[in-house]
Formats: sequence, C-alpha cells, structure tokens
Amino acid sequence: RRIDRTPGVLGRHRFTLEADGLHEATDVEETVYAWTSVSAVRKTPRFIIISIDRKQHLLLPRRDFASDKAFDDFYRRVEVQLRERLKPPP
Repeated sequence: RRIDRTPGVLGRHRFTLEADGLHEATDVEETVYAWTSVSAVRKTPRFIIISIDRKQHLLLPRRDFASDKAFDDFYRRVEVQLRERLKPPP
C-alpha cells in the first residue's frame, strides 16, 4: 500500500503525554503507546525521536512545538517516564 493513500499516516499528528502512555491522535484515529512499550527517547537539534518496542520510531520535529522550552519539556517528560519504568525495584 502506498503511504500517501493510507488514512492517518500523513498529515497532522497530535501527541500528548498521559499517565497511561503516549497518545497520538490524527483526524482518523487515536493510538495509545503504553509507557511499557517506549524503549528509548533521544533528542537531536531538530527532532525528538521516540522508539516504540525498538521497531517503530516517532519523529517529533522541533518546529511543531510552540517554543524551544516546550520542545525540551516534552523530551524531559518522556525521559522521566522511561527512567521510572527502567528503574530496578528496591
């Protein structure tokens, strides 16, 4: 299938961070990536890259955030969730 003809692939995606995971909404559907499925997060000067089960990668461009602070805050919040999940039990 061609990506440009698959509803929800191209176009606006809205990401929000909730207690149960990372929410992605498009005009067509909403997906929830549980925090247990987030395997890595990293930041480049232009993107936040979130790895889902090491098979899928979400690229969130800096230009789509309201400010550099919003970009950095979003990254930190994902990083905290990932760190908490990976922390060994006491």
